[in-house]
Amino acid sequence: MKTAMNIPHRHSSHGFILITVLFLIAVLAVMIVVMSTTTSVQNITTTYSLLQARGYVAAHSGLDYAIQRAISASECLSGPATVTLPGISFNVSTSCSSTTGINEAGNLSTVYQITATAVTGTFGSVGYVTRTVRASVNGL
Repeated sequence: MKTAMNIPHRHSSHGFILITVLFLIAVLAVMIVVMSTTTSVQNITTTYSLLQARGYVAAHSGLDYAIQRAISASECLSGPATVTLPGISFNVSTSCSSTTGINEAGNLSTVYQITATAVTGTFGSVGYVTRTVRASVNGL
């Protein structure tokens, strides 16, 4: 008579692999969401940095023009202007005040206090940028 061999029963581990795969999928999904959010924030930050730099350049161009007028024409320039840079326009306003009769080594001169402000967008909106630059110029 033959005896039946006792074959040990292996414990079933089929469900363990399914849980591991689902866990890995969840971790990968979270990593993808974090990476895409980080990339999006970096893109927005870069865009705003570029917009801020353009605002500074626009304000500085208004200041340069007002300085040139003060020195070459002895004219205190105030008022609005529009500066258009690639892809965006800025409204630039300059204000100027002058003090005359300043004695510098026996020479009477005029000192101009010039401020230029560049603005684009609407206050409170996403694309709003304002930059202000100031200078004092001796107009001799």
